[in-house]
Amino acid sequence: MKKNVLILGLLASISLFGCAQKDYLSSTDGDSEVTNSASNVSATTEESKGLIESSLGEYLKTKSLKLEDTPHKVQYTDLNGDNIKDALTIFTGSKSCTDNGCNMLVHQGIGDNKFKLVSDIAPVKSPITISEKTTGGWRDVIANVGSEAKPKNVALKFDGKGYPENASSQPIIEDSEIKGDKLAFETEANKSKKTVDNKKADADKADKTATAGLSSKCQAAIDAGKTEVANVSGIGVNKSSKNDISSIYQNLPKERSVQYQFTVGGSGGKNIVYSPVFMSKISKNIISNCNNIGSVKFEVDQTDNRVAYGLVKDSVKKFDCTSPTAKSKLKWGEISCP
Repeated sequence: MKKNVLILGLLASISLFGCAQKDYLSSTDGDSEVTNSASNVSATTEESKGLIESSLGEYLKTKSLKLEDTPHKVQYTDLNGDNIKDALTIFTGSKSCTDNGCNMLVHQGIGDNKFKLVSDIAPVKSPITISEKTTGGWRDVIANVGSEAKPKNVALKFDGKGYPENASSQPIIEDSEIKGDKLAFETEANKSKKTVDNKKADADKADKTATAGLSSKCQAAIDAGKTEVANVSGIGVNKSSKNDISSIYQNLPKERSVQYQFTVGGSGGKNIVYSPVFMSKISKNIISNCNNIGSVKFEVDQTDNRVAYGLVKDSVKKFDCTSPTAKSKLKWGEISCP
């Protein structure tokens, strides 16, 4: 009988130790290499996605931010070899990024589609490569950091508790040394110099079109108005255009068939259209110095919120709002306000 009890006890002990799970978060294994295929990096279930969003929301609360107002991209991969997907999140909006990179979180998948925060890292840029090499039981993460002029790749290595917070201070790794699964995140910091230059060229082209054919005196008045608008706190969208309004209005002032328009956005843009003194000052200066401009309009981008000032009986006055009708032209001194 005693012999049977002893055997059962030994079997129970073997069973308990044989089923013990490794705690990869506190692992202290040395460097090693593993073989991984691209299939190791993939999206996870919608349920899992929802739970990582919940974890991200909790993190952002500590920063006084809301998830719905914070652009981000998530990729899932098994970082620690436990066959459970972990999550890497890069916050991609301009508030989370600098020229050197963006903020990235690493969450460990702990089963049942649950996650816990392991690391908060900055600054990093795409592409992110999950290296074939491991440190402390976790795969190294290769990130791009630095400005457009001085980009570099660094290796983020697990130290037993997490990945390093400051990516810029980590050891540089050459392109030829990078082997692993590449993750692509679209970030504000990833915008190429070519894209930036193209946008600047488009803006310059639009600006030249808006001011083509204007006298130097008129140009100076418009530039002064643009400067005042640009200096408004909280200004978002800030565009300008020169429009022929002869087909819109009847009884225009003689030889003044052009309307100069400021399209503005953000909280500053809304403040502008509720500041009659500000708008009147800019309008008077432009109209008095530009012989072909009869009206200046201010419009909040992608809204029906608009105000116009124009030359009416030898003085600059605010136009009256009128509801859109089927008539072909507006009376001079009116503006269509839906």
